[in-house]
Amino acid sequence: MDRFALICCWVVLLLLCGVWRASSQRQLDSGCNNICGGCGQCQDITCPAVSPPDNGYVDGQCNPGIAGQTCVIFCDSGYAIEEGSSQLTCLTSGLWSSYTPFCRRTSECSKLQKPWNGQIMGVCDRYVGAECQFECRSPFRLVGSQVRICRSDGTWSGRTSACELGTGCNNNCGTGCNNNCGGNCGQCQDTTCPALFPPDNAYVDGQCNPGIAGQTCIIFCESGYAIEGGPSRLTCLASGQWNSYTPYCRRTSGAICEFFDISNGQSDCVVDGGFTICRVTCNSGYMLVGSSVVTCSSSGNWNEILPSCRRSAPEVTNICPTLAAPDGGRLVGSCTAANSGDTCQLVCISGYRPTDTRVLICQANGQWSSSLPRCISSGCPDIHVPHGTNSGACTPGTPGQICTITCQTGYTLTGTGTLICQTNGQWSGSTPTCAVRSCPALQPPASGGNSGSCNPGVVGQTCSFYCNTGYNLVGQANLVCGSNGQWSTNPPQCAGQTGCPDLNPPANGALSGSCRQVAVGQSCTFSCQAGYTLVGQATLYCQTGGRWSSNTPYCNRAAATTCSSLVAPDHGYMLGTCSPGRVGETCVFTCDSNYVIRGQRTLTCESGGYWSSNQPRCESEIIVTNYTLMDHTNDNYGSFSVES
Repeated sequence: MDRFALICCWVVLLLLCGVWRASSQRQLDSGCNNICGGCGQCQDITCPAVSPPDNGYVDGQCNPGIAGQTCVIFCDSGYAIEEGSSQLTCLTSGLWSSYTPFCRRTSECSKLQKPWNGQIMGVCDRYVGAECQFECRSPFRLVGSQVRICRSDGTWSGRTSACELGTGCNNNCGTGCNNNCGGNCGQCQDTTCPALFPPDNAYVDGQCNPGIAGQTCIIFCESGYAIEGGPSRLTCLASGQWNSYTPYCRRTSGAICEFFDISNGQSDCVVDGGFTICRVTCNSGYMLVGSSVVTCSSSGNWNEILPSCRRSAPEVTNICPTLAAPDGGRLVGSCTAANSGDTCQLVCISGYRPTDTRVLICQANGQWSSSLPRCISSGCPDIHVPHGTNSGACTPGTPGQICTITCQTGYTLTGTGTLICQTNGQWSGSTPTCAVRSCPALQPPASGGNSGSCNPGVVGQTCSFYCNTGYNLVGQANLVCGSNGQWSTNPPQCAGQTGCPDLNPPANGALSGSCRQVAVGQSCTFSCQAGYTLVGQATLYCQTGGRWSSNTPYCNRAAATTCSSLVAPDHGYMLGTCSPGRVGETCVFTCDSNYVIRGQRTLTCESGGYWSSNQPRCESEIIVTNYTLMDHTNDNYGSFSVES
């Protein structure tokens, strides 16, 4: 090829490829293998398809991305954008301006307001599972839910709570009577509520200025704002009060961040549809480090690290080492076979946070600008309670999850046994402790002593008793401290070695053991014949001073448990516990058609073994078909006929 042809080829290349690319952000495909053999087909610069995150969806130019156009990520109700920008822009490098965010379940509910003429009882937290209880001042009554619980989707259970004036006027006036049952109502008029004025960034519609009892006023928010702090529809109550506080309108589609300047470059920032978007370009001889498009988050902070412009370096072919995602994270950007100027960023999954948020840049020397950070847990500190057992999300705590602590046998929990890990990384309360459970102190008996674990008692250990010479131990010598904090039996006593009076068997009963010529410390046991029940202590002990430990028991005839069997009456039948009857249960009698019951329909088996009434019977019902009465003034009689 001669010199003229070579120059011609270069001119054609510049016209067809270079100029076209600069003006319309298009590039040559990879088919141009010979610089003089034809440029081939030029096509749009595209970015990889953006898939919708779990619990979310996408809109815009997302599959694939086209250079200069945007893809917007939206979350379902109850979820919010987390760790990333909701608006991605396809750059001329073929990469998105930021990594794809994910949708995280809202872990807090909105703040509840106390109702007019009422109050919220106790603490009304906003974390998942928190309860809020409402109460009205007299004479107002609660309308709506008395208790509302923060649900896992960030909404409150139940209905809006309001306090309404109790009714009770017996007069015949309609809604709005201003006389509180003090006689005649007099002039009745519509009850009105105070005028409702639109909050900032909103307008109202309906019966709002003033409110009329039973009618509604509706609050509408302007585009980019949403109702918060109460319902959008308020009703004027018969008490002259609105059923809820006036809500306010909160920005939902972004916030305005402070504009910034770029050294050796320019930033072009606009507010579009509630989003603040800045596009950054560098001066000639300088290259962009970071994303060329940054967006403002709803918190008023930039979603990406602000870019910078640095002097361009000679083109190099050094490739930085491939980076591997650490546990609990993923990599976004050019992290494999990256060229000079490419970036890579670590994104941690839910429940983890990066040790460093800086973006890694592949440098001209083939090395990354810094080492790859790690993902560490963003939950609450581990909970370890000596002599305790954990269940749930405890080591570490996960935001919104519960950790339950119980104590081992022989230990008592001090503090709250249920803790919730909050979004700020702190537990909802102090960590409880498990203290050794003990039994009450045991004192040595008179004329004796004790040894072991006695003062106080330790669960599972023994306290032993003994008596001095000349005394006998009455009761158990060894007492064990139980896991319930109680001793296994009552403490014993020391009795002098003297006898107790002889005991005689009770009527309809018998004796066993040491019952005659009894020494201190010995016992006598009573029993009854069949059909009799012992009333009193079955075993008596001979104590110091020659006294028995309790009064002498006696035998009493056992109470009946059944009643005699009943028989169904002629022309009838019975239901229930009838043959035989059981104490406390009933038998019900019913007669056939054209028969009526004579006597008590329901009989109860009494504790004495007898029925509460005599058995009823079924008698034929007399039906009067016609009758005739005639006036016989002189003979004083009439006539009538009946049919049975």
